Amino acid sequence: QQDPHLSGTESRFYSQFTTLEKVQASPSITPNISLLECARRADGAACLILASNRFLLRRNMWGPGIPVIIGGGAFAGPLYPPENPADITDSLYASCRQAMERAYASAGNLSAKDIHFFGLYDCFPICLVRAIEACGLASPGKGGEYLQSQYERLMDAIERDGKNL
Repeated sequence: QQDPHLSGTESRFYSQFTTLEKVQASPSITPNISLLECARRADGAACLILASNRFLLRRNMWGPGIPVIIGGGAFAGPLYPPENPADITDSLYASCRQAMERAYASAGNLSAKDIHFFGLYDCFPICLVRAIEACGLASPGKGGEYLQSQYERLMDAIERDGKNL
């Protein structure tokens, strides 16, 4: 049966309803993920900025009933890619950057310099590199170099200090 809500590009990728049996029988992509288990949406992000009581006191933001979550943002890119591959640009798939900008703004115009810990995750390595750039830890195009330098710094510290980390 055709999904009546799909058309154009969408119908090329997801033109049929499916069943659990079809998902389980679809070709394996990895040992534990089949083709039909892969997510349709490839771009989306959410960000929360949490603050310690000390941070809130320094900024005169602490008071009864003030939440520790001081900022947040979310954004999702297009559900389907454009018909024309030439229309795929960095700005089209920039949900992490847009979510971070919203979170920084909603927390009182913070920046990466104000954050003491980043908990970043993405299931695709290139998306993690882009998240590092989006939150301001590295300049656009320099996320891979940033990751490499941080890895080397950590390995040097382990070699130098061993169990004292």
